[in-house]
Amino acid sequence: MTLIRLGTVVVLVTLLLSIISCDRFNSRSKGAKPTQAVDLPSMIGKSREEITKMVGIPPYKDGRLGPAWELPEGDLSDFKEENGETSFISYSLKQSYSGFASAEEMAELVNIDVQRWKPRVLYKGIHSYDDVSANGKTFDLALDKEGGRYPNARISNVRIGGEVTEGFKPTQVVDLPAMIGKSRQEITKMVGISPYKDENVAADWDLPEGRLTVFRNSINYNLKSYSDFDPDRGVASPGEMAALINIDIQGREPEKIRDGVVAYRNLSVNGKTLDLYIKMSDQRYMGAWIANFND
Repeated sequence: MTLIRLGTVVVLVTLLLSIISCDRFNSRSKGAKPTQAVDLPSMIGKSREEITKMVGIPPYKDGRLGPAWELPEGDLSDFKEENGETSFISYSLKQSYSGFASAEEMAELVNIDVQRWKPRVLYKGIHSYDDVSANGKTFDLALDKEGGRYPNARISNVRIGGEVTEGFKPTQVVDLPAMIGKSRQEITKMVGISPYKDENVAADWDLPEGRLTVFRNSINYNLKSYSDFDPDRGVASPGEMAALINIDIQGREPEKIRDGVVAYRNLSVNGKTLDLYIKMSDQRYMGAWIANFND
């Protein structure tokens, strides 16, 4: 069963409201082509005063969730968590500007190069990129489509660092079975870093070689890659992926769940019983999760 997290819900609600509003227009006005670059990654973690200095004008709105600036070609908004950290930053071109024919061009306008990543194409052509890196920061990027053009960009799930170098090969073992029944504080002690996101439903840790996500009923680990187009990213076999999370599947036959996912049922690991799921992309194994576990 897929769980929807609170932070994701906030972003999705904001996105859907934007889409509903935009539906009033059959197509985006064929106005001037935008040229002003707005460097969203450089604004991550910056205060209201620091961003004001960067853009050169004070915000026209400073609400509970964060300030907004009206720039010459678009509106910039910086949404904050309750603790003051960046929740997401968005930039939307004004209606008098045409937007771009491609998501990649809109990304370039906000100083993000997405050439190394493959997008997930969502409702109404929205392009979503996971775990994009720029200027020493990692985040998710969404590029909204309106009237056949791309006029909006938004970054969220922000963390410092997180990028791997070209030619990266995973070697770090992340012991998922050892985390069964452990509290978030205990897992933090095990991995040696604090979670970059800690919500009621789940917590996320950005580890050197992958992203660890712990739900109540499952524990997930997804490998990083320098590029989604790297033919040697991830690992070559389910056994190698299982070994990276400290599970031995030798002699066990997988069950195909759906395209790109196989399962190994009722495994016994260190006195615990669990189901292991391994996922594949472009013939390479990129992640795994355990569920249905018992001590």
